[in-house]
Amino acid sequence: MTPERHFGLDRVRADLAASSARSGIIAATGRGALIALQIGSTMILARLLTPADFGIMAMVLPLAQLTNTIGFRGLQTTVIHQEHLDAARTSAFFRTSSTWNLLLAAAMAGLGPAVARFYDEPRVLWITVAWAAVIYVATLSAVHTGLLKRQMRFGAVTAIQLGSAAIGVAAAIGAALAGAAYWALLIQLAAWRASSTVLTWIVCDWRPALRPAPGSPVDGRGGFHAYWAGLSGYRLVSWVGDQADRVLTGVLGGATPLGLYQISRRWAWYPVSELSTALSDVAVAGLSRVRDDARYAGYLRRALLPVFTLALPATAFIFVEAESVILVLLGDQWLGAVVYLRLMSVAAFLGGLRQVTEWIYLSRGDTARQLRWSLIATPIMLATVAMGGVWAGPVGVAAGFTAGTCLLAVPSVWYAVRPSDLSTGRVLRPLLRPALCSILAGALLTGSSLWLAPLHPVGIDLAVRLALFGVLFVGFWLAPPGGTRARRDIRDAIAALRGSG
Repeated sequence: MTPERHFGLDRVRADLAASSARSGIIAATGRGALIALQIGSTMILARLLTPADFGIMAMVLPLAQLTNTIGFRGLQTTVIHQEHLDAARTSAFFRTSSTWNLLLAAAMAGLGPAVARFYDEPRVLWITVAWAAVIYVATLSAVHTGLLKRQMRFGAVTAIQLGSAAIGVAAAIGAALAGAAYWALLIQLAAWRASSTVLTWIVCDWRPALRPAPGSPVDGRGGFHAYWAGLSGYRLVSWVGDQADRVLTGVLGGATPLGLYQISRRWAWYPVSELSTALSDVAVAGLSRVRDDARYAGYLRRALLPVFTLALPATAFIFVEAESVILVLLGDQWLGAVVYLRLMSVAAFLGGLRQVTEWIYLSRGDTARQLRWSLIATPIMLATVAMGGVWAGPVGVAAGFTAGTCLLAVPSVWYAVRPSDLSTGRVLRPLLRPALCSILAGALLTGSSLWLAPLHPVGIDLAVRLALFGVLFVGFWLAPPGGTRARRDIRDAIAALRGSG
């Protein structure tokens, strides 16, 4: 078996649509099970722990996300993107990236005392050190995960994700019941990442050569590192804009407001992030293969339509029913998060466009242009977040983050498509109908409070309102003008995901 064939990288183009579609439905189905697991674990842990416990973890989160994004996510995305791979060059890339990631994790651990002093919170020191070790363990499976995804083995990847996540949840609940407080959340991460690394090495039969063979590449430079460096540069700069709101909230309010803010941001963005993540690997892998093909625009549209059609109404519903969502998901000790959840829902409604640009940049290998956009967008985000914090403290930070996100949404798409044959209007078109239908359904649901009396318990009331919202959304979706085309679009999207062609 040749290295190329072993990695499953040179697929016949005629098989691309079917394999991508089958992978899409596998990824989406598995992600649905993972979402159910995450929601269930959050409902339990939010009642066993306090907002301050989550806030301690959120103080370290910006640094951890940067390290993980460059190390784990950056590595697997680089492997997925490569047009051709061979065993020697991949082994060389694994060796050099492992060294760099060890240095990166050591740097994160070394910043622990500085992070503790910055927040005047000594508890974050050892959390930072332990989290750095967890991230390094995760990076050891990044290349293997990328290879599995290149082979379109998303069933195996999904099984690994579900199994390791379940192990992490069980460990966290046990630790929380034992009184571990915020350490329970770190134990969850450690159990999840360690088990995921072990399972990935078991499932993926590729093994890196510990030493280069005579005449083979020794450092993995070239396409690998150029792509990884550009992607890492972009994520480093954009990280500043993405994480400034969390940092400023922690400085202004401390652990409890930051815990409320962080969990609100996570769940407001959850529909967008989870759906786009479920399809991202499949979409980027497929788009990378047709990036110079006339089918690119059509493939992109089919990938975007199910994301917007499901994520936008979910986000609108969270905005309208924020208080009930908090009570059902987290409990009454989290009611202070309602204002944050509503602001973050507005940001997520338009901020999902950023995922569109990510797919375009990554599939076209244009990470240098992605970096240039981050140099434009980051100062704007910093300015809006800072002005909001000065104006109204932690709530102002959330308002500033939302304003900056909405301000940059459409320009980010325009900049991403400029060098291509795509147009901004063509990329945004799949968003328009689900966005309008979501807004109308949300407005009518809000008005229904005048005649629909609250039910008890709150979970029943939320379920009834969700059903009503769903009926309204579908009704608006199928209504003219464009109802016939809308039905055809959804039918085509479902057919693509099922791989019926």
